Amino acid sequence: MQISLSLLSFDGSLKQKIEKACRSPHDLIHIDYMDDIDLEYTIKELRKKNRKIDLHIVSSKPEAVINLLISRNLLDLLNYCFVQIENIDKKNLKNLFADSRVSPAIMVSTESSDFIKFLKMSDTILIMSST
Repeated sequence: MQISLSLLSFDGSLKQKIEKACRSPHDLIHIDYMDDIDLEYTIKELRKKNRKIDLHIVSSKPEAVINLLISRNLLDLLNYCFVQIENIDKKNLKNLFADSRVSPAIMVSTESSDFIKFLKMSDTILIMSST
């Protein structure tokens, strides 16, 4: 088991959050991405500081985020990449998880039977216990 520290735990600018998070002894830095930060800058800065990264995509357009990560060679810099699945049309889920580097994230309250085939396809699942 690994313990992640959320970048959102800290106040201040993105640069200050990264600096504070990198001083922690946690195994990974958890990024909740909601189309709100410079993702490329954040990933590159954390990797420069030799930090492992756990990206949690809570974007309204996860396909676009994954395409950005792939096109800019950022997906391989992540230790984990999760997509929150509750608000995504189930028809699009298969495409999201076609890349084995992308895994599902679900809320504890989610009825897993709705997503069981996608959960079974994944080596890793992020289960969120808080919002």
